[in-house]
Amino acid sequence: MNLPEFSVKRPVATIMFYVALFVLSIVALSKLAIDLLPEITLPAVTIVTSYQGAAPEDIELKVTKIIESQVSITPGLKEMQSVSKENGSVVTLLFNWGVNLDEAANDVRDRLDFAKRFLPDDAERPQLMKFDTNQMPIFFIAVNANESYSKIKDILDDKLVEPLKRVHGVGNVIVRSPLVRQINVDVDKFKLQSRGLTIFDITNSFRSNNITMPAGTLKIVSKEYLLRVPGEFENISEISDIPVGNFKKQTIRLRDVAKISDSFAEQTEYIRANRKKGAMIIVQKKSGVNTVKIGE
Repeated sequence: MNLPEFSVKRPVATIMFYVALFVLSIVALSKLAIDLLPEITLPAVTIVTSYQGAAPEDIELKVTKIIESQVSITPGLKEMQSVSKENGSVVTLLFNWGVNLDEAANDVRDRLDFAKRFLPDDAERPQLMKFDTNQMPIFFIAVNANESYSKIKDILDDKLVEPLKRVHGVGNVIVRSPLVRQINVDVDKFKLQSRGLTIFDITNSFRSNNITMPAGTLKIVSKEYLLRVPGEFENISEISDIPVGNFKKQTIRLRDVAKISDSFAEQTEYIRANRKKGAMIIVQKKSGVNTVKIGE
């Protein structure tokens, strides 16, 4: 008995078959996941290197070209793009589709470890990042404050960021504020030179005084305690009292040659023009989560 003959002689069975197929289709459609940003891993990695205080020309010569020369022979590399700007370098590696990105990233990471020895001492360690659609923001919250504007970031961290991180499906919450706390040290050039000191004496003093060191262990009866010597700065007065050198058998402290203030990082013209907009909270979802309910 062929299919047409079966359909004619068994009409009830045929109808029930199509009804079951229709019901199963409805159930499958209701369970079909819909994602505005599906998980797509692009075959690309980005290398970000920070070198504070360096001009674009120095970045290109001392950072970008060194990194490019080391990672240009990575297997499967299709294209390489680089941007050298003030205070940092960005090198983007584009691979052929089908390349195992995890293996390629490990290969690039090994080559960066070798390139690190040729980079300037003041340059930070190159950071390797892979593009992931889950890192794209799904929610923005703009916050403004007429009062306590200088403390807006601390208020957001305590009142909004931590509760948002506990929401199911939220992977990360980032606060972008134009005001970033910074300890400013304004060195008086003439006072420094009159005492026979240089700016390197101040930087070396910071490196040697702002550290916390382990001090071994202490065993009392059956308990063993870890000891450490705290030496990191906690307030402005401690920073002002650090010795930076000697002059005529007298200890020269930082407050003698510089003015120290607890302030904020310098803002660009664009940030100053838009200062009234306050801060912004950026919410990112977890990998594999399709729905994030911020309101619950």
